[in-house]
Amino acid sequence: MTVYLANDPLAMLTGYTRGTAVTLADRFDLDLTPRLADTALLERVFARDTGGPDDVVLGRIFDALNDHPEPGDEHLTDRWYRGGRRSLSVGDVVALGPRHYACAAIGWEPIARPD
Repeated sequence: MTVYLANDPLAMLTGYTRGTAVTLADRFDLDLTPRLADTALLERVFARDTGGPDDVVLGRIFDALNDHPEPGDEHLTDRWYRGGRRSLSVGDVVALGPRHYACAAIGWEPIARPD
């Protein structure tokens, strides 16, 4: 996973638009092993899924980088904030392999790779 933070504070209000300047903030792997024994977690995962194949992963990243990680993702939150970064917000971008998504006011918008 790759996370880019928008440089313009107004992006938190207006969202990401093509040409929004972003800075590479971090790269990391996320353990995608299903946690089938955790019924409560499964209920949250299925409740969050709005149809996009990456919704669950993006939700976990958002939670971890906003200081409320899901069980097992606490190390990502610790790493993120130890690096002095702000919370992931509207206008920021997350890449899952070749697919890029901008954090929107509600959910995620698929976008082309940022410049």
